[in-house]
Amino acid sequence: MQKNILFSILLSAFILGLYGCSCSQATKAITDLAPGLYLSELSVNEGDSQSSVPMSVTLQRENSDTVTVTYTVSAIDPTGKTAEEIATYAIVGNSDTPNVDVIATTGTVTFSGGSNVVTFNIPIVGDDIYEYDEKFLVTLSAASDGVNIVDGSVIAVIKNDDKAPTASMALINASDAALSEVYSGPGETIPRTSFVVSLDKASRVDGHFYINGSIEPSTPNTGAKTEIGKTATYRVDYLLYKDGERLLESEGVTIAAGETEATIELEVVDDGIPENEEQFYLTLAAKADLSVGVQGVELAFSIADNDSTVQKIIPVNDTGLQQLVSFGLTDAAEEAALEAEMDASIGLDSVVSPVKTGGGRAGFDYSKIDANGQTVDVTVTPVTDSDGNVTVPWDCVKDNVSGLVWEVKTRGNVGKRAESHEFYWYDPNYSTNGGDAGEKGSAVCSDNGLDKNCNTAYYIADMNAEKLCGMTGWRLPTIEELRSIADYGVSAESGVSIPGEDVITIALDTDFFAGDVRAVGYYWSTDTDTASLERARAFNFRTPTKEESRLKNGFTLGAIRLVNDSLAQTQTVQ
Repeated sequence: MQKNILFSILLSAFILGLYGCSCSQATKAITDLAPGLYLSELSVNEGDSQSSVPMSVTLQRENSDTVTVTYTVSAIDPTGKTAEEIATYAIVGNSDTPNVDVIATTGTVTFSGGSNVVTFNIPIVGDDIYEYDEKFLVTLSAASDGVNIVDGSVIAVIKNDDKAPTASMALINASDAALSEVYSGPGETIPRTSFVVSLDKASRVDGHFYINGSIEPSTPNTGAKTEIGKTATYRVDYLLYKDGERLLESEGVTIAAGETEATIELEVVDDGIPENEEQFYLTLAAKADLSVGVQGVELAFSIADNDSTVQKIIPVNDTGLQQLVSFGLTDAAEEAALEAEMDASIGLDSVVSPVKTGGGRAGFDYSKIDANGQTVDVTVTPVTDSDGNVTVPWDCVKDNVSGLVWEVKTRGNVGKRAESHEFYWYDPNYSTNGGDAGEKGSAVCSDNGLDKNCNTAYYIADMNAEKLCGMTGWRLPTIEELRSIADYGVSAESGVSIPGEDVITIALDTDFFAGDVRAVGYYWSTDTDTASLERARAFNFRTPTKEESRLKNGFTLGAIRLVNDSLAQTQTVQ
């Protein structure tokens, strides 16, 4: 009996050697096995053509009776599996099945003459396409004479032995490397430049990669001042899109299995800020399952600025003060002279019924602008639904005195423009940030005002990309511009009652800035504090109004009210 077992083992080893396949399988050791049938494990290199791969079945027995058992080669059931898991399952079918990996097989093996190991062949269909290691199922069934199938189900593996594709990228038009900021008004489209990421061959694996942009140094350049701020920053100065979806810093780009290229669109942010011409590079980096080639993995670009570096002189509003304050002087002439110089005695604030393009309190003259840049009737008011939610049917306010257009916040906590949303101060351009870039925070400006916080530069880029009120050119205001819309004539009696809070008095005309009933905290300006470069100046519209220098990089949050001077009729001085 022992001689027969030893002979069977040696014979099986000889047969497997004849196939010469790059495969590995574990034949069950006969000693110490419970009586019954055992299916071996199998892991085999795919190869480039169809081949027959042997798989063995072991029988532990105490007699030399003839035993038969049926084997079946089938696909793994994908029910309930994820797409990632299914991608690792071999396609099992016949020779006409598209992309077949294994030929479905059913047969019978026979143990006779006391044999303990027999083999059967599995047809593997190889190719030269890069893909995942793939799994399929081999099972035993219907053993004769009641022989027990102890281990009759095995997941076999076909190992990929093909090289991954190589990626490269190139501009569709070489001249598109020279970019520029372009103002886009109502009804106009923001221009985009396209480039293509290509694979040198098709693959059955999704190709994942990152497109990395130049990063502005964390400290100013040590060279000449003219060199500072000449590196454009992704997510601030330009944006990337694939299939219409904006790519964020934390996201990669995917070329789906079976495809060989992806088109990426590049959009320059028109931020309304005078700055140097900027250069940047885009480089391609592998994320997983992708080999990046040496050639064509870097693209160079430049961005010309469209904002004048000439100082702008923009008319500003009166203060809103219409009541004279008595100085209590005994000399009536002297008292009258002082009163004549007060805000209430000069400018539009002193006019009983000033002629206005739109409307507003005192000498302020505002118009309401909708999402498309169209003027809304001045009598339109906020709408309250049955749940108490308030919608403001306009998105911006145009100051008809200065020509500046201002963002109107939205009520509540929902939306990027929510009145409760606060941001970190951030500007990576050292030609405009005063010497301190601030805090970056999150790459995502959430639609939830109480969610994680992004920064002022990312918010500016988002609003310009989304064309708030149909326009690009949005930016942070200066402290003087924020001060220009403060209505210092608002009294405590005009305050808004907020549940759970005291009456809030806001130094704004809330008939126009109707989303700002809370006037949350301080609103960031673009101005760096000249006495403390790590701080930026901010304005609080709650009365009495306050101004404060707040830390840029101390995780200090502030609100944003963007401004746009694209429609302003400006005077200039050299």
